[in-house]
Amino acid sequence: MHFTSLLAAAALVNVAVSKPASGNELNHNNYDLAAQLDKRQAGQVITTGARGLGDGRVHVRLEINELANNRPDMWSLYIRTMAQWKEAAKDDWTGYWGISKIHGVPRIDWDGVQKCDDCDGADGYCTHDSVHFPAWHRAYMALFEQELIKHALEIADSFDGAFGDRMKAAAQALRAPFWDWAANPDQGSTAMPPFISGQQVTIEGPNGQETVDNPLYSYHFTDPSDMEFSVFVDWPDTFRWPNSNNKDAHSQEQQAVDAFSNLNGNLQDQVYQLLTQCKSYLGFATDASGDQRCANSLEGIHNTIHTNAGGPGSNGVSGGHMTFLPLAAFDPIFYLHHCNVDRLFTLWQTANPSTYGASQVAPHSTWTIAQGSTQDADSPLMPFRKAADQYWTTNDVRDFAATFAYTYPEFIVGDGQRNTIVNYINQLYGSSPSLTASALSARAEPVNGSNTEGGNGGRGLEAPQGYGGSSSSSSSPASSQTGGSGSGIGIGIGPISISIGLPWNKPTGGASGPYPTVTGAWNGTKTAGYPAPTGTGAPLNPAFIAPNGSVYQYQCNIETPRYALNGSYTVYVFDGQPGTNDTSEWLGEKNCIGQIGVLAGGDMAHEVVSAGSVPITRYLQKLYLSGKISALSEDVVVPYMKKNLNWIIVYDGERVNPESLNGYKASFLSGLLSPILDGELPSWSNLLPQVDVTKDKVGGITEAVEGLLGGVGDALSDAVGDIGGNIGGIIGGIIGGGNGNSNAPHGYGSASSAPSYPGKTEDSPVPATTAPPSQNPPSYPSPPEEEEEVTTTVYTTQYVTYCPCTESTAAPQQPTATAYAKQY
Repeated sequence: MHFTSLLAAAALVNVAVSKPASGNELNHNNYDLAAQLDKRQAGQVITTGARGLGDGRVHVRLEINELANNRPDMWSLYIRTMAQWKEAAKDDWTGYWGISKIHGVPRIDWDGVQKCDDCDGADGYCTHDSVHFPAWHRAYMALFEQELIKHALEIADSFDGAFGDRMKAAAQALRAPFWDWAANPDQGSTAMPPFISGQQVTIEGPNGQETVDNPLYSYHFTDPSDMEFSVFVDWPDTFRWPNSNNKDAHSQEQQAVDAFSNLNGNLQDQVYQLLTQCKSYLGFATDASGDQRCANSLEGIHNTIHTNAGGPGSNGVSGGHMTFLPLAAFDPIFYLHHCNVDRLFTLWQTANPSTYGASQVAPHSTWTIAQGSTQDADSPLMPFRKAADQYWTTNDVRDFAATFAYTYPEFIVGDGQRNTIVNYINQLYGSSPSLTASALSARAEPVNGSNTEGGNGGRGLEAPQGYGGSSSSSSSPASSQTGGSGSGIGIGIGPISISIGLPWNKPTGGASGPYPTVTGAWNGTKTAGYPAPTGTGAPLNPAFIAPNGSVYQYQCNIETPRYALNGSYTVYVFDGQPGTNDTSEWLGEKNCIGQIGVLAGGDMAHEVVSAGSVPITRYLQKLYLSGKISALSEDVVVPYMKKNLNWIIVYDGERVNPESLNGYKASFLSGLLSPILDGELPSWSNLLPQVDVTKDKVGGITEAVEGLLGGVGDALSDAVGDIGGNIGGIIGGIIGGGNGNSNAPHGYGSASSAPSYPGKTEDSPVPATTAPPSQNPPSYPSPPEEEEEVTTTVYTTQYVTYCPCTESTAAPQQPTATAYAKQY
């Protein structure tokens, strides 16, 4: 199915969105939402979030499992509200259809916010590949939530008696729920729970429980002709993993459920990489940033959720609405997903309190942002009004609780301080998670009393004041972090060796096998008495631990032109080849390591290159535990991956040759992750490209020199501040022939079609204590003699010290525990 734009001539009509009557439809005392709610007219919608609604306090957004299982009154009100709200007329700007169309099609102004003169080809106001991605969607969710609450209050008032009292009480604290698709599912549930995937749900009613049509399952269009794209102009409902392109198609929800079950572990690892590895705001925010340490951006992971909720399409059948950018917001799952995206944003903000906001040249147009314009933290987040003549900005929405009167369980179950939030991150997404998706929600604002664990007692908070769980005040200027470490760093660059001399203990052990290694030099960084790294929870198997006490890490990074196929597509990473040609079954294959979803729309800038990453550590640990590999070190893993690693691009169920995608690159990287300490996130070493794995594969990088020299500047800047960054940039300019500013938009070379971005204003500091690489640069085998071209490989190796260095030359003792938990 080609994602082809149609010329829609049908005019918008003011008709109520209705659905054929059934015995399972909700009836609220003949309550007619369209008749009783005033239509909001153009130019008057102010986005306030939940402020001033209900009891006026800051309340928690709950995980969907907790809301459905343990908050019966609030769940009943939420389901009733969603069902009735979806029936609002198209000319109601704050009806469900009206708010959903903000994100994409149909191509019309919303609330009087007009399209800019230079914004041709745009589908809606949504910001993607953009520094605005987290903040714009925060404001969007705030608008969604405020209208949800307004409708809920009116619906609650429509009931009398004891049930009416219960609904009115629930409405005081109702917030939009989130769906945590990355954490371990609750016991007895699935990663995509039945409250989302089921066609019906059970709720409380005035006369007991009622089984009703599930408003989270789909959205019904009265007239889909303004959806602009085939086959969506014909489908009467939103679909997930549709079974055909015909009007009588239906969703195959079990396929979506299975997809998220199969992806759960890899998504968990992707989120943990995002929250622990990515220190640059621009790199965190958007998949087009090109920060190697942020190959998994918030937007990139979010894209994979979209394509797996809608389905990737196969055998000539299109993916569903969530799979295509301009149509996604009509599916109710969109809002559950994006509340979780915002939640991850709040967690990252708290873990990185001094890094917020960045500047970027817009790579393509939206309805109100022209391609090539400079966007920063003070640019308007249109169409979301702060006042009649003013729009919210990224800086304005920094303090989510004080600004929009909502919070998340992590901030009120405990004391809301950074070290507590960090512990929750480790316990939810670390290597041995001890918390399930709704575990913290169960302790937030409990219905049966107070929570004694946290300083806020798990209860709602007074508004509009800020509080400990919210990030720095919105009045605080965006700031950058720069690197001065109190240690030193050394770099081997082919025949050139540069050393920035700061005090450190001299390495006492030496490296090396035939492959580049970040662990080749043991240098006394772990003493015999140092505790074994544990991830979070049970101790790790000793085979997973490098000689310096850190944990081996591996990942496959992908760069690909996001809009080159005029629609969404998927990149799968395999150990070997899939066992079937039916791509819809690939996620269930045991040798499918993971995938990234490339979320796209039609007719957008083909030169935009998107980045993503598939963590491979978990899969390799499984191979070790099953006896298929003998160790996790590079000398074992690199030859195995050279033989077996494959990436397969799939569009519309068909394989795509990587050579047909200008700018496509795949790389395999090794690195180290420090042990996790109480209240701290682990530290990552630099990631080392293992070119031997990829150089003979179509689409694989063939040398690390292209584009990576800029990364040398980044690494130096991390270690010794701006001086190192300048030196690294100079090196990049001299050897690579580049401009020396070390800000190539993507990690391994600037694709000729990639947009350029301004230099980063913040960077990622290295740990306070480092140890240098071995005195000799890592070795790498020369190309075979028959090859005519000779390539130069550059490696930047960082060694992280996790305890005071000693002069001892003895190798550290391995942990002696008699049993180790099976991690994965």
